[in-house]
This record gives sequence, C-alpha cells and structure tokens, in this order.
Amino acid sequence: MTQSHPSRTWFITGASTGFGRHLAEEVLKAGGNVIATARNPEQVADFEQPAQLQVELAQLGIQAHKN
Repeated sequence: MTQSHPSRTWFITGASTGFGRHLAEEVLKAGGNVIATARNPEQVADFEQPAQLQVELAQLGIQAHKN
C-alpha cells in the first residue's frame, strides 16, 4: 500500500553555493519544497525555472553592525 505524504518545506540558507546549493537541488529533485536564501538572489534564480511551484527565493544577508 502506498501512502501519500505531504511535501516537506525546507528553509535553506546559503543556497547559492556549496552544501546549501547541493541540498536545495536534492530536495527539489525529491519533490520537496524549498525556501532558498542567498545574499544575491540572482545566484539562485535558476531554481525557479524547473520547479516554479516548489521554490520560493529570498534575499538574506547577515552582517555585523559596526558601532
């Protein structure tokens, strides 16, 4: 018997390169949903092309404030 499970949504920071990008790609391949963040949204724009309904992109940059 096959059970239907709702897709999980992954919030992945640093999705533009390295481990974050690899993880986002694998989650999308497996049918999961991804909220992908990057300092530069253009670096993750290619995620939207094949998986428009599975991915949401957001700009996220964390920097220390100098006093």
